[in-house]
This record gives sequence, C-alpha cells and structure tokens, in this order.
Amino acid sequence: AEHPYAALAIQRLAEAAGIEHSNPTEYYVPDDSALGSYRPFVGKKICLLERDDPTSGTNETKSTAKIIDKILDDSKNHRDQEAVLRARLLDMMIGDWDRHFDQWRFGAKDTGLGKLYYPIPRDRDEAFFNSNGIFLRSLSLSPFPFLQGFKKHFYNIKWFNLEERNFDRLFMNNVDANAWKRIIKEFQANETDSVIDNAVKQMPPKIYALDKKIIPEKLRSRRDLLSTAGMKYYRFLAKEVT
Repeated sequence: AEHPYAALAIQRLAEAAGIEHSNPTEYYVPDDSALGSYRPFVGKKICLLERDDPTSGTNETKSTAKIIDKILDDSKNHRDQEAVLRARLLDMMIGDWDRHFDQWRFGAKDTGLGKLYYPIPRDRDEAFFNSNGIFLRSLSLSPFPFLQGFKKHFYNIKWFNLEERNFDRLFMNNVDANAWKRIIKEFQANETDSVIDNAVKQMPPKIYALDKKIIPEKLRSRRDLLSTAGMKYYRFLAKEVT
C-alpha cells in the first residue's frame, strides 16, 4: 500500500506552503563488497536516503521529546504552532497518517526572550498510502481506522488523525478557530494545481507515467476539502485541550 517514490513529490508541496522539509534523494546502490553484512539487503537496489538531521551543517535540530522538555523547563520557550498546523495540513492532503512524535525534528530561532521552535517533518513513508482491497478496508473500519487511505475524500478526518491527536493537542493548543480558517485558506491558495502537477513530476518518469492522472486528482480534491474537514478536526481537538 505504500508508495515508494512519494517522498520525492512532497518536497515541492512543502516548499509551496512554506514548510521546512528534509530532502530525500534516490540512489542506485551497487553490489559492492564494502557494504559488508548489508550487501544482500541493499546491494543492486534503488534506495531513498535522507539526512537524519535535515539541517546538518547549519543549526542542529532537536527531537520532539527534547522540545517538550525545553518548553516545560522555561515558559519563554515556545513552539511555532502555526507552522505545525501548516505541516499537519500537508499531512492530511497527502494522506500521511503516520506522523508520530519521532517523525519530526525541530529547529530553533532566538527571539531575544527565549527560543521559538519550528517543525521539520521527515520520514514520508506513508504518503499516498493506497489502502485498496478487502483486507485493508476491513482493518480501516476497525480496529485501525487511520488506514482509510489516500482517496479523493476523507472518510473520517478524526480517525485518520488518530495517531497524531496527542501531538496535535500539545503542539497546536493556542491556535484558535479563526487562525485555523486563515491558515487553511492560505494553504489552499499556495497549493495550486500547477504546484501539485510539478510536485508529482519529481517522481521517476516511468512512475510519473503511471500516476500523473490519479494522484494530482486526489491531491486537488483533498486540498479543496480541507475547508470543511480541517475545521471538523479542529473542533475535535478543541473538545479536549492540553
């Protein structure tokens, strides 16, 4: 059900929405004895690699756990909650349901009074997750409702975000309904049809030939539906504030 080349398309979508991102790159790994014990697993294969620390060489990023500690230790430290929301809207648009705490790194900006931590999503292994078939369909009904898959619509936006609800309640607890509406509108305006088409073109040509119609159609539909689905999810989060 996973799309092996989805991560190559996400970079353009993230850039359009002003979202920090990693830069995965595909490589052909030769059958080299230097690989040692890993040779049978990666030799003569196409591999998708990205930096563990997306901003290596500039500012060191921190894990989600460390950011939580920093926020609890000093009230002058904050997370950029609107940036988190933009990143989460992208998750919903691309159908990436696996955004647990370890799927993020955080960079820091010095405000003069404390640190402002901004999110850098990574590990896009569930983007464009295509859960067709009877078995996955039955699992998505119960007990794994987040496996509803990358369709033209959201079956249930609350259950799609089941794994992320605690992260969202902690990292977006100061973003009110008006801010959600504004940010959703800005996100939709930035993710134009041409941006979507160009993003999908970043996949290898033979893969693009297979996906050039259905994936952009799904992305455009899900983008447009965020006006209602996004606010439905906001109301779900707002019922229980961390």
